[in-house]
Amino acid sequence: MYTIPFDSETLKDIITGKITSPEVDYTNSKIKGKNFITYLSNLKYENISINFSEVAFEERCELIAEYIKHSSMCHIEQIEASVVKILFYYKRYNLTLVDQSIDDQEFLQKSILSNNEVQQFGDSNIELVKQLGDLLDGVLLYAIKNLNAYKEELGNFITTNVMEEKQQVGKTFVNLLNNPTFNCHYYGSLPKFDDLRYFDYYFDKPIYSGKTLMTFITAPQCVIFPILKMVIDVQFTPEQLNQINKEAHATPI
Repeated sequence: MYTIPFDSETLKDIITGKITSPEVDYTNSKIKGKNFITYLSNLKYENISINFSEVAFEERCELIAEYIKHSSMCHIEQIEASVVKILFYYKRYNLTLVDQSIDDQEFLQKSILSNNEVQQFGDSNIELVKQLGDLLDGVLLYAIKNLNAYKEELGNFITTNVMEEKQQVGKTFVNLLNNPTFNCHYYGSLPKFDDLRYFDYYFDKPIYSGKTLMTFITAPQCVIFPILKMVIDVQFTPEQLNQINKEAHATPI
């Protein structure tokens, strides 16, 4: 098991692809928190397994919060599993029932927080989690705005509820959009259209290594754009869209 920073030989093997899925001991690593994520964000690997067995709850929470806020698109599956469960708690899903989903067990079991700890994190970081939830809900507006029928009917206008400035949330959330468990459950019910906000900074600007969010909502595992396109890529008005939302609310996508 390795520690961060990697020694020169290990680093060379990771860079050259000889090591594709390193195992890391977080407790004995010299770099922690935000700097730990930054270090990994500069490396390419297929996956990484981190041992958190002796890491205190407070330290794990700090790492998760820093991950949500991080300006990179760093992929750490264990933290992503934790964030997904935090978002499920935010949407008031029964975490025990979600855990029983056979298709999702392998991924959700990678969470570095227990269900009780997920609730503690959610209750202690309400504003951060709400910002992340609002952003992910707003992705629906971005997808709708890019439907051909919508453009033909209403052009680029989508809502007056536009957030132009950057929020606390960073860019790691894009990893969730290609995650089957997240897509299946989080977008299992549609939020109210009037409650959605359009986040200009995250949606329209090429802040993802020169790419826009469109790259991620058209990823193979992301259900948002394909389903919306299939269901409502017809001529409609905002009033009709609200009616569609009412009919589809709480209906699994």
